[in-house]
Amino acid sequence: MAFKVLIAGGSISGLTLALIFERYGIDYLLLEKHAEIAPFLGTTIGINPNGARILDQLGVYSELDRIGAKPDTNSYYDWQGKLLASQKPIVPLMTWLFGYSLCFLNRQDLIRVLYAAIKDKSKIQTTVEIVDVLELGSRVRVLTRDGSEYLADILVGADGVRSQVRNELWRVASDQEPGYIPARDKTCIVSDYSCMTGISPSPPGMEDKAILRSINYHRSCAVFTQPGAKLCWWLAFFKNDGPLSHPNIPRFTVDDHERILRSYGPDKIGTSTLNKIYETAHHKVLVPVEEFTLEKWHYKRIVLLGDSCHKLHPIIGQGANQAIESAACLADLLHGVALENSHSSNDAIDHAFSQYHAIRYHRAVSAMHAGRLAQRIDSLDTWFFKYLALHKVIKTPIESGLLASFAKMSLPAVSLKGLPQPKHPGNVLYEDQIRMQPRGRSQHTTRLSMLGFLLVSGILWYTHFGFSLISPQSHRLDLYSGVQSICISGIWVIESYRLNLGALISILPFIAIAMYSNIWQISFAVYCAWYIYQSTAPGFYYPTPRAIDVGVAMSLPYTVLFAYAVPVYLTAVSDSPTNLPWISAHLLFPILTYALTTLLHRTIALPTGVKIAYTGDLDIPHLKRYHNLVFLIAASTHIITLATEYKRFDSLITSTRDFWTGALVVVAFLRSLRGLLFGDGSIWPWGSFDRIMEMEGDYD
Repeated sequence: MAFKVLIAGGSISGLTLALIFERYGIDYLLLEKHAEIAPFLGTTIGINPNGARILDQLGVYSELDRIGAKPDTNSYYDWQGKLLASQKPIVPLMTWLFGYSLCFLNRQDLIRVLYAAIKDKSKIQTTVEIVDVLELGSRVRVLTRDGSEYLADILVGADGVRSQVRNELWRVASDQEPGYIPARDKTCIVSDYSCMTGISPSPPGMEDKAILRSINYHRSCAVFTQPGAKLCWWLAFFKNDGPLSHPNIPRFTVDDHERILRSYGPDKIGTSTLNKIYETAHHKVLVPVEEFTLEKWHYKRIVLLGDSCHKLHPIIGQGANQAIESAACLADLLHGVALENSHSSNDAIDHAFSQYHAIRYHRAVSAMHAGRLAQRIDSLDTWFFKYLALHKVIKTPIESGLLASFAKMSLPAVSLKGLPQPKHPGNVLYEDQIRMQPRGRSQHTTRLSMLGFLLVSGILWYTHFGFSLISPQSHRLDLYSGVQSICISGIWVIESYRLNLGALISILPFIAIAMYSNIWQISFAVYCAWYIYQSTAPGFYYPTPRAIDVGVAMSLPYTVLFAYAVPVYLTAVSDSPTNLPWISAHLLFPILTYALTTLLHRTIALPTGVKIAYTGDLDIPHLKRYHNLVFLIAASTHIITLATEYKRFDSLITSTRDFWTGALVVVAFLRSLRGLLFGDGSIWPWGSFDRIMEMEGDYD
């Protein structure tokens, strides 16, 4: 008999896997517990580029593209219905970047299209619910509710968030290998929010082909309008009174609908209210929003797929796409197993399942965290998230905000290795199309690098007090240290405009701590260590655009001269210089850069947009000019300081001719601020860019 797979669940992940198996010639049988394959459950599904590419390989995307709605505008409204920001055009920009745009359609329609594409419908059986797994040896045997038994080489649990296959996997694993399933897996299935969702006629005045996001305290709403604004899908999220966890996550009733509407019905959603949209809805449901990613996805010949092992918040529209990715990944690995042996060994199956988990786990975790973050921002969960929502997210240009988030989520996706790649009209490559494929830095290397920074800084800071090659009374020491710190401040300013730095987007806290505490080396070390932590994932380098705003690059040479001219002059001529001018200059530098950049954008037609951000290098000449200027200033100060202090240095060297001379000079160097910055700076490139050396060549 041929290698055979039993699939539990006929929803998106299960049908996608079945369709791939049919294309690959792998024998399978899909068992669906409902009486029909596409029952009217849920409302809308968003197809992102990562899912679209796989569906295109399977030959079904063109139909989805035809019947789906493509929003071209992303608008933000506050809790009073006031328009805060509007970003567009989405469709042409996403298509230019990825080859596919964002597409929304009924969940039922996606399932229908997948089912229609399967040629042999006898492989799909309905009203068949798995209730028990009877044995796990060289094959797997299952029992269904009607008493039937099915035998296969492996069992795939694609039966959703309340997976019976998952329950059986846990039971069998606990019986045969106690401790195999981490305790965390049984407690990590949590729900912090609930979602009321439906399909309604679009309220009067609501823009068509648009995403309307309403932000509010501890709740939010998203509305997706169709062309012509005749119908809209909507999702309203509400924070639960407390976290709910498996197995005590309830199913909601009509009474819960009424409770929600009493509390939040008057909430403004653009030009309408939640009450009005709800009252006119053709279909509406209230469900808990489960979020989790299990650590164990398989046991022997049972493996989980889609929502049964990784469930995401729907606010980012990645749930179906991640399930499609997982189906593609698992199918490719099983294709290799099936080709090698008609009845593969337990070791071969376990190896394939382990690879599946290794490839997909971290991406699923990343998507889960992205969904949680998006919800916390939209629901103004804390003062920090309120700040992000009202002052960062809505003010970020579409190329560096919305599209950058799509790029990070879509471009690292897998595709089907056994089917031809679709014609890719996009201008940014997916990771599996890159000849040199980057890898994420290991946690061990990251921690070692961060620890190295902190240790070096601590040692050098401790030895900072004491003997110096330059007289403590010399004003040149203050000037020398101040000028060298300009180099560090400049790096901070430039890097703060990179799109991949997240928490490092503002450098003012680091500068303020460094100057007011007078411990530059510690602040610099903390910055560098956090930089290394931020750069762990491959997404830090790709697909995030490298280029910074051209206006920023143009501003830097002028703002650095303006900010530091006064402290340099005062330190050079004053008999008793203080740190205050330097403190002011370091804080003023990024503020001046921001102000001049804003002025340039308002007075000059600077090149901007997606093409500039992702493929342009217009910032390079201006950055070179800035770096040359700072190098000239720092090098000149260095040479002048050495020349004027040469006699004392020469006296030190000639006075001692033994072994301790070299050690004394090294210690003296380390006790200077220049040595402190050199110590950290010498480790930073190794810690930050070691991942470049870990790239794997793939020239197939």
